[in-house]
Amino acid sequence: MNIEELSEQLYEDLNGFINSISINNEYMTVAMECDDWANQERKLNIQLLCKGVRESTINVGSVALVGNGHFR
Repeated sequence: MNIEELSEQLYEDLNGFINSISINNEYMTVAMECDDWANQERKLNIQLLCKGVRESTINVGSVALVGNGHFR
């Protein structure tokens, strides 16, 4: 799944939460979880690998929207 497909599926009612953020020389890794949009009884664990990040204001905490280049 790419970021565009994820952004179409993720919406406020899914209780999205960023659990951790790590950065090394090549990638910023964002680990998050949310309710499964296809089955509300399950949780999804999602790992986003972001390459070429020069600057970020992302924090651990709840997230309602994931879009190309930003979280809210």
